[in-house]
Amino acid sequence: DFKLDDIIYEVDALAGILRDFPSQYIGIYMNCSIDIILLYIASVRVGKTPVMFNYLWSKNNINFIVNKYGIDHIISSWADKEKIDCNATIYYFEELLNSSRGCGIPSDLDNKINFESILFTSGSTGFPKPVCLSNKNFFNSSKVWSHELKFTSEDCYVLCLPIYHISGLSIIYRAIYNRFKIQIIDSYRDILSTSGTLISLVPSILNRVIDNKEYIESLRSYRGIILGGEPADKDL
Repeated sequence: DFKLDDIIYEVDALAGILRDFPSQYIGIYMNCSIDIILLYIASVRVGKTPVMFNYLWSKNNINFIVNKYGIDHIISSWADKEKIDCNATIYYFEELLNSSRGCGIPSDLDNKINFESILFTSGSTGFPKPVCLSNKNFFNSSKVWSHELKFTSEDCYVLCLPIYHISGLSIIYRAIYNRFKIQIIDSYRDILSTSGTLISLVPSILNRVIDNKEYIESLRSYRGIILGGEPADKDL
């Protein structure tokens, strides 16, 4: 559990370092959702554009993205040191923390354009392609979801989707704009330990959940399940 004051402190500390990065675009290749959120908010705060790398990418995918789109700076963690071997300068999140305490698809990335963030397509039909998103994109999306789901300050949105996907990142924006809590879990298997009111799942995961009596009992207190990300059959 993170207190608001702790989050503000971490974001302010990271923002002080990211402000001096020579590039507009900062690649984020991390696995920890909390660390991704801290880096993301710190980047946006100082006017940088976070470029969200899919943590499941291979070395070949990373090299392709870095070379094709000219991403010169990437933040990762020590644990993934062996996974990144490219021409970009790599900064390790642990070192940044220590030192701090002391919607279109472009053909290239123009440093003169300041997007809110850049995510990538799945790459299922070729190499991943960057999708540039503005603050207006996130705001309007959150507004539409708020109209549909009637968010309140009493809501707790359980987040088990990756932050480097639009599905996970959008939940962060919904929480910010609508002032409700989020509870981050590593996998849908941790649903049994949650006490949320809303959750987003893909159909394949929901199929597994509804086949398990324990999960169904745990979800009875939820007021909504948001389903998307892939086709769902009528039976589901």
